[in-house]
Amino acid sequence: MRKLANLLFSTSQQKILGFLVEDVAEYMEKEIVKNTGVKKSAVNLALRDLVACGLIQKRKVGRTALLQADFKNNAVREIKTLKNILEIQSLVERLKKESLKIILFGSFANGLNSKESDIDLFVLSNNDRAIRKIINNSEFAERVQLIAKKPSEMLKINKHKPLLFQEIEAGKVLWKADENQRI
Repeated sequence: MRKLANLLFSTSQQKILGFLVEDVAEYMEKEIVKNTGVKKSAVNLALRDLVACGLIQKRKVGRTALLQADFKNNAVREIKTLKNILEIQSLVERLKKESLKIILFGSFANGLNSKESDIDLFVLSNNDRAIRKIINNSEFAERVQLIAKKPSEMLKINKHKPLLFQEIEAGKVLWKADENQRI
């Protein structure tokens, strides 16, 4: 998935915005240059464009400009969500083999997560033991908060935990098996 991430975040503006959406911190221009690998002149031009579009905020402290992503902007949150999905795509690929449906929900799905946030995943599967094993053997084992259920157990969630069910339903479907496919 690195190739896809490189393709989607290849221009100076995309690289800078991709870097800034990773957290809510403010950065000086020279820090952005260092962390993105984009040349100083290109960073300067890109920042002007990104500020003008309302994707990042600029705050002056004396003569120093501090810049950060504007998370009140829906487009910024969607870009962060896209980066989040790309980050876990390798895990999703491994889970597909044992899953009927994979849903990302919570802060990781709506672009409001921090670096310390859990990754909330709902996996519909006939083999929740295999799902747990895949996750426990992944690089995301410490961060994933998994809800793995069999299709027959979905009604129980809706009945006994309607708010959780609504949050899962509002999440991002990362993968769904064909209706004719059986696990």
